[in-house]
Amino acid sequence: MGAPAKYGRVFDGSSFQDVVPPPRADGMVPPTTTAGPNKATIFVSLPQFRDGKRCAQTLQRLFRSASHPDRIAVGLIEQTDVEHPKEDSTCLEEYCKLEGYAMQEHEAGIAHKGERQADWDRVMTGCPRAKDQIRSVRFHHLAAKGPVYARSFARKVLGNEEFCLQIDAHMDFAKGWDSLAVKEWMKTGNEYAILSNVPSKEKEKQGEVPRQCDIKIGSEGVPLYENIADGKAIGLAKPLLSTAHSTSFAFGKCHYETNVPHDPFAQQLLETEKFPRYARAWTRGYDFYTPSQNIVFKDPAILHPLHHAEGHGEQGERKWPKNDNERRDAHIRMKVLLDVHHGITSAEAASLGSGSGVGGHIATARANLGGYGLGDRRSLEQLQEFTGIALPSRASPTGHGNEGKGCANPTWVPYDASISPRANLFDGSGIADDLDLEPEFPLRTLPDATGGQYDHPFAMGNAAWDEMTTSQQKAPIDRTEASSDVPYSMVFLCWVLGLAVWYGSFVRTDQKAVRGTHRSAHASRSSARKPRRKILQCSLLRTMKLSLALLAAALAPSADAFSATAPGAALSRSSTALHASRNRDKIASRSKWAEGRGYGGGAAVADADVAAGLMTNDEGLEYVRLANANGDTSDIYLFGGVVTSYVAGGQEYIAVRPDAKMDGSKPISGGLSHCWPQFGPGEIQQHGFARNVNWTVKSMTDTTVELEMAPSDYTKEMWDKEFLCTFSVSLEDDKLATKMFVENKGEEAFDFQAALHSYFTVSALDNLAIAGSFKGKEFLNKMVGEGEMQTEDREEITISEEYDRVYMGVNDPVLKDSGTGKALTVANTAGYEDTVLWNPYGDEGMGYNNFVCVESVKFDPVTLEGGSSWTGDMALQAGDL
Repeated sequence: MGAPAKYGRVFDGSSFQDVVPPPRADGMVPPTTTAGPNKATIFVSLPQFRDGKRCAQTLQRLFRSASHPDRIAVGLIEQTDVEHPKEDSTCLEEYCKLEGYAMQEHEAGIAHKGERQADWDRVMTGCPRAKDQIRSVRFHHLAAKGPVYARSFARKVLGNEEFCLQIDAHMDFAKGWDSLAVKEWMKTGNEYAILSNVPSKEKEKQGEVPRQCDIKIGSEGVPLYENIADGKAIGLAKPLLSTAHSTSFAFGKCHYETNVPHDPFAQQLLETEKFPRYARAWTRGYDFYTPSQNIVFKDPAILHPLHHAEGHGEQGERKWPKNDNERRDAHIRMKVLLDVHHGITSAEAASLGSGSGVGGHIATARANLGGYGLGDRRSLEQLQEFTGIALPSRASPTGHGNEGKGCANPTWVPYDASISPRANLFDGSGIADDLDLEPEFPLRTLPDATGGQYDHPFAMGNAAWDEMTTSQQKAPIDRTEASSDVPYSMVFLCWVLGLAVWYGSFVRTDQKAVRGTHRSAHASRSSARKPRRKILQCSLLRTMKLSLALLAAALAPSADAFSATAPGAALSRSSTALHASRNRDKIASRSKWAEGRGYGGGAAVADADVAAGLMTNDEGLEYVRLANANGDTSDIYLFGGVVTSYVAGGQEYIAVRPDAKMDGSKPISGGLSHCWPQFGPGEIQQHGFARNVNWTVKSMTDTTVELEMAPSDYTKEMWDKEFLCTFSVSLEDDKLATKMFVENKGEEAFDFQAALHSYFTVSALDNLAIAGSFKGKEFLNKMVGEGEMQTEDREEITISEEYDRVYMGVNDPVLKDSGTGKALTVANTAGYEDTVLWNPYGDEGMGYNNFVCVESVKFDPVTLEGGSSWTGDMALQAGDL
């Protein structure tokens, strides 16, 4: 290997090279720190998936190995089986066990909630650092969507710490790792430095640090890093600039987390997201460095006992639920980010956004990425030159990797420091048509959390950022009108011909079907998929709509035939406002979606002549639209029997979440959703099955509909009871009335719970107050430990934190929205005795700030004898404050 080099040596996988002193980096922003290595505060992001025991060991080592453990805060992202906590315990609970504070055994049931909570309070009080230094986000393991998705939740618990450390759940640490990390970071001389490398498994090799060199082009056309380091650095004098990074260890200033937030839409991905995240950071001015010594280590211990052969990983570990559609869409998103057209079909491109051809659609989609896209400090071309790779293109369809070359002495690439790291390559003006919203950091009050920056010593500083954001706000969005150069006669002829074919093929058949029996409600969930006839029908309907639009453009060329509203007119509401965006990449909230449903500024829905009847959405799901003489409307989907809209006086009162699936692939997230025969977790699936089966139309008029649900093979597999449920909705002049009627058609009694998991629109949570008979009533606060019974002392409820509360004996809530000047009375006149208030405060993906769940519930189980029935009546009455 030869004599040691003065500045160290690098092995790139095939040979050793000496590190040479880098040239002076003119323009590099020098590091700033408010406290120095001995007083710096550090936030540690620690996600774990069903790995509580190893995570607990990591957490204990983290604190015990630190020089200043009191200055460390941990953000735990817990993904566990919440229904079986004994078999799948949390990291926090296991950590406290290691520290000598274990929970005692308690009987199950709500009657023992108080004693369990008291025991948990005892553990939290005694467990070192548990209450003051450990923050956690926990969700069911079945909702997991991969490590990138999990890491994105760290934004919920990131506070005002100066430095951030990202690690895995099975790590060990060098002694005094916290001071060591800050000192290493300061040696870089770079405010935008990120220390990162694949952690070593060998603590004794302190002078030999793993280093990633080789970058390959994967089968999807996206560059990839291997899981293990193919190279190493020996005897480094200081951290060495790197062309790679590792998700298992990354350390730098916390503005890295706010300026380059983890992409919650990169779901189901492992390797494919690593280089795109590097690209996002690098183009925003961040640089990655291999530290001169190992700071964290991988725990070489065997897998946690939970990760055994019952799983489906390569080593028997249990992995998150796979979803090939989400994975495919995330792959497309990564390719869009890097402007890689490889493998994107015309149909997939068309779903990404407006534009001409595949390239035009991808350009729009790149602009829509916003903060999840590339930055404006460096270019994609510079990145390829720096890393030694070539992305797939027309000239080079497969592209090429770097074969580990150039690993020893990469040269720092300068940039204009007056450009903010928050500046996007595409600023969202002109081309973007569905811009991703920025993430929120509810616990962080420093400027970088809301778009500003620290007082960095670079030219113009915050002024550059202010100027950029101002110009974005002023930049108009180009809405090019459709050409009026249309062959009028041909369009009209095609439209008439299409109408004749459609009528002969479908309308007459559908009329016969209505006169006869309705489609069975007992079909399995797969029956929600479109049959061939439905696909043809939807295609013809879309063709006729397009033809009509072209005809309108031809007859009135001055009008924009494709505009939803005329200039200056109020926003009009169509059935597509109920649906999630066709771009599956963006399952988070949309500003356009919010505006279309009357959110944000409390925008009213424009008056329109709306026909009543049975309709079909763009995804093939049928729904019934009710309409009265006042112009009020209501939509009720047969899938789940869920009411998704109630428009009264031009105002929408029912919310559907922006991440809702409107294709029957899962229950609709929003509306007045049925929880029956079970509310919450229990012996069968969460919230029962009524919300994810097809109901049958029993009768229908312009203002009323009656739906029916009976047992099927699907329901009998989990709940073999003889029942008949009838759900009726009536759109009256002054209210929307609903009735749930449950009959026991058998001889044996059965128990059930019932609820309407009701989502209601709000202009903003700060504008909302919920009145009713709350004061003095007991409620179950599910956000405290495993649930705690408390007493309400307020007459009106306001929401400024995550809420999940069951109010016993409250059935008269009134929603007051000062932003719209409207009030909505939820009148539970029979059956529903309790009220649940729920809001996932801070979750932008769910659109938390524009809805609240005020649920009508029969919490205590109903015992229904054979031949008897139960009725739940709930009505919504809108009015002014």
